[in-house]
Order: sequence, then structure tokens, then C-alpha cells
Amino acid sequence: MNITDDKFDDLMDEEIFESLKSMGYIFPQTAEDFIKIDEKLKKKPLNKSLSLSDPLSFLKKEKTTRINLINNDVIDLYKRNYSLAAREGKKIPDHIQRRMKEDKSNPENGND
Repeated sequence: MNITDDKFDDLMDEEIFESLKSMGYIFPQTAEDFIKIDEKLKKKPLNKSLSLSDPLSFLKKEKTTRINLINNDVIDLYKRNYSLAAREGKKIPDHIQRRMKEDKSNPENGND
């Protein structure tokens, strides 16, 4: 039997498709596919893990420890670089620095 390249490709495409579908890598596409799956599940139901027996159990959170992976010095440097960029690399004049310190220490301005 002489099979042309096109016919061989079609046969292989169908074989590959059916193989992937049988392993669950392709979502069911027809009502017949869903009926087959339903019949298989009736014959051999899936076993749920105990953690899934209570649908709300996954909402219970365990205590976790939060780890800060970024050093605060790095964050400060990063902020300084932004402020330097905003000033186009120029130094903040002394009178502006004094005013900034006063504003920061003055509770009436809403700064804590």
C-alpha cells in the first residue's frame, strides 16, 4: 500500500490528537466526549483528598512568617536615587533642607 505524504500527515495528526485527548491534554470538544468521560467517572469515581472533603477548609490560613528580602538600606538608596533624579542631580539647598526638616517634625502638617 502506497500512502502519500499528505495522507500520512492526516493519519499522524489524528493519532497524535487522539493520544493527547486520551491522556487528558485536550479538553473534550463534543457531547460524545463528555458522555464518555461521564461514563468513565461513573465506573471509577475520582478519589478526593481529605483536604477537599470540606470545601471551606482551604480558606483556613496557617500562620506564616514574612521574610523581608530587601534590605532597608537598599530601599533608602533607591529612594535617594529617585529624589536625585527629580532634582536632575543637583544638591538640595540648605534652606530647603531646613524647611523640609521643620515640615517633617511639625505634627500640624499631618506628618507622623
